[in-house]
Amino acid sequence: PPAPASGPISFLPTSFLTPDVAKQSPAPVAGMSLTALYSKYAETVDALRVETQERRRLDKYLRDILQELEAKAPRIQEQRQQYEAASEEILQVQGRLTEEMSGRRLLEVQVKE
Repeated sequence: PPAPASGPISFLPTSFLTPDVAKQSPAPVAGMSLTALYSKYAETVDALRVETQERRRLDKYLRDILQELEAKAPRIQEQRQQYEAASEEILQVQGRLTEEMSGRRLLEVQVKE
């Protein structure tokens, strides 16, 4: 049988942990029984599962939004072009109106003379 590890995780055999894990693990494992350690592991696995499901749900939600935007993009672009054309037409009509009003004032002045 393997020799027991020294230090706070002395209840675990040295073959149970790699050197890197043994260096990083003492704090959470110190003074814990194997049952408590397994319970903490199971708790962590459950939390990971919940977080993974939530991430997948949010990823799907974002993909759905992206697909919706991509589907609407041609219509939005068309509406933007229509808006820009209408804005240009309004500016032209305003210019003509200003010219016509100036012409009218000039005629009114000429009629009064």
